[in-house]
Amino acid sequence: MRSNRHRRTTKPTRASPTENFRRADTASRRRCAADRIRSAARKGDPIKVLADITNVDSSTGEYRSPPRGLPVRRIGLEQEFFLVDRRGAPRDLADPFLRECREAARAEGLDPRSFKEECAKGLVEITTLPSHGVVDLARNYLANLGLALGVASELGLALYPLGTYPLPIRPVMRDEPAYAVKASTIGQERFSHAGRCAQGLTCTWSYPPARSGPT
Repeated sequence: MRSNRHRRTTKPTRASPTENFRRADTASRRRCAADRIRSAARKGDPIKVLADITNVDSSTGEYRSPPRGLPVRRIGLEQEFFLVDRRGAPRDLADPFLRECREAARAEGLDPRSFKEECAKGLVEITTLPSHGVVDLARNYLANLGLALGVASELGLALYPLGTYPLPIRPVMRDEPAYAVKASTIGQERFSHAGRCAQGLTCTWSYPPARSGPT
């Protein structure tokens, strides 16, 4: 038996003029941000290129400090590289490379702790200090990367940033206690796969203390 009740039909809601304006304004600002990035790239300003990426949704396109009284949040970068020679062959020279990087960092007023070893002697990691904004982060990252590239060139090496090396390799793994535990847990052969992979670029950030729960 059919019900005599009329079925309710939901009509699609039409966006209000204010909503349409907001969407058009957002699209316009995104196009302007993309134009700024392309312009900075043509002028060879990598810091400006990286910094402008975060301003896509900014209403003014200007950098603004957080209101007073709010907790300070920080961001950082980590990037892993294979060490290769001028022909592109892997080289297990992380220890002398990092030693030279740290000495050069001290001489130039940079943080030597930004140049770190990884689980294999053919991998290195370049990090940044905690930064207060994207401009600060880009400046720190590019300074550390430039130093590392210069040291690598002096040693006849290069930094290979892709995730995996394209040819078969047998990495020389480190045997410090922390790595030895991992090798004994999953097996040396399985653990050696970690030496065949560079983890790429990692962005880290801190939460405001007021929102951080117990660890």
